[in-house]
Amino acid sequence: MPQSQRTVPAENFMATLAANIDNERLSDEAFRAFVRNSLPVVIGAEVPPARSSSQFEDAACAQR
Repeated sequence: MPQSQRTVPAENFMATLAANIDNERLSDEAFRAFVRNSLPVVIGAEVPPARSSSQFEDAACAQR
């Protein structure tokens, strides 16, 4: 991570996440983009590798 890039403690990120989880003015797509774009600068959070949408669909089908 470059020195000039801002970082966010995981506790702060979680508070922001909780404050926006039921924000009806924020679409699901925009919320997911916010999370995806924020995770790389969160300190104290391990980011798993990205999964393709087909992996999500497979997981959803397996739960049914």
